[in-house]
Amino acid sequence: GRAMSPNNDALESVMHEVSSKASSLKGAAALLRKATPEERTELLGLMAQHAEGLAQYINRFQKGGKQP
Repeated sequence: GRAMSPNNDALESVMHEVSSKASSLKGAAALLRKATPEERTELLGLMAQHAEGLAQYINRFQKGGKQP
């Protein structure tokens, strides 16, 4: 295995978080195609929440803050 430094650990954590959020957004976007108007409203709300959470996470990381 490869040795992980604290910086690599942090980067790996960020990449995991970004990948996870992106997968959630992609899944919700796929569901939109067959969603009823009510479901579309709910899915769009969830997508907005995930996007905002991702933006906040990245901002905290860029400012050197602790990861959630």
